[in-house]
Amino acid sequence: QYAISSAQFSGMTFRDLSLFFSDMAKKEGAPDAFQALIQAAEGGMIPPNIDLHLLGHIVGDLLYEQEGVDGIRICTNALRNACSHSIVVGAFLERGISAITEVADICREAPGGKGAYPMCVHGLGHGVLASVDYDMKEAVKLCEMIGSPVMSDRIYGECVGGIAMEMMAGVHDPEVWNRRKKEFFDERDPLAPCNKDFLSEAAQSMCYNFLTPHLFETAGADLGIPTARDYQKAFTYCNLIPREETGNRISCYGGFGK
Repeated sequence: QYAISSAQFSGMTFRDLSLFFSDMAKKEGAPDAFQALIQAAEGGMIPPNIDLHLLGHIVGDLLYEQEGVDGIRICTNALRNACSHSIVVGAFLERGISAITEVADICREAPGGKGAYPMCVHGLGHGVLASVDYDMKEAVKLCEMIGSPVMSDRIYGECVGGIAMEMMAGVHDPEVWNRRKKEFFDERDPLAPCNKDFLSEAAQSMCYNFLTPHLFETAGADLGIPTARDYQKAFTYCNLIPREETGNRISCYGGFGK
């Protein structure tokens, strides 16, 4: 248990919290800072509308700097596996594309139960996209080095899912993302890039599951507080998917629930 409280974080913005936990990680060690963040999150101490997963990435990045790949030993599924995501992303960005299978093997050591390995591979997908300067087409090809592009292969699907999630916001390199995103998003087509031909059926389905923020933005919503009207408008974009593409429609609508 750490000496933290809701009052301590009252009114803090995402940036404020990032600085607080980053400073703790530098002074007391990233493992302690990560555990304190988990305690604050699970204890309801963090103000509403804060992206806890992304906050976990920030502390996780410092964990990788301090512990390297060994840091994965303290990673659990807390904060939607943010810790293991940071470890594999850091390792991949440091070692390059040639290390993709090695980094995937690191994920096999991730604690947190049966689902830890595929969720860790999801983090690898984030790193894959950042390492190829947000060339989504090239990144998806790399996922085939660790999995098969079929619906039944969850490892491939999670790799593509990490790519799709990273493509929505460009967390790891916003400057490069802003420069490249116009190649894959289309103002006239809210379903892009998930309906692009370079994606297999399995990749399209996973991509639609992470397209929700883009659909909200296209609908003019405030991502922090989407309204019922925003949901209604954003849902119309899922309606554009052909009815015979049942899996893609389910993934698109399901993304809102996720």
